[in-house]
Amino acid sequence: MVYVAHYETLQDKLAQLKDARDALNVLREEHREKRRREQEELERLRQIQMAQKLEVLRQKKQVSDTPV
Repeated sequence: MVYVAHYETLQDKLAQLKDARDALNVLREEHREKRRREQEELERLRQIQMAQKLEVLRQKKQVSDTPV
């Protein structure tokens, strides 16, 4: 009878560990996804900045190329 109770306690602990591991894996995946979205947003902003700088350079070139 003592062995049965001990076995059940071990089973409960294993189930708790599995649940904790599953929860941790979910949190890890959510964190990975959040980081991926942040990186995508940073890249998008970088592309916008580059496009704006390029447009400024084009406008400067047009101004300097126009005959006086």
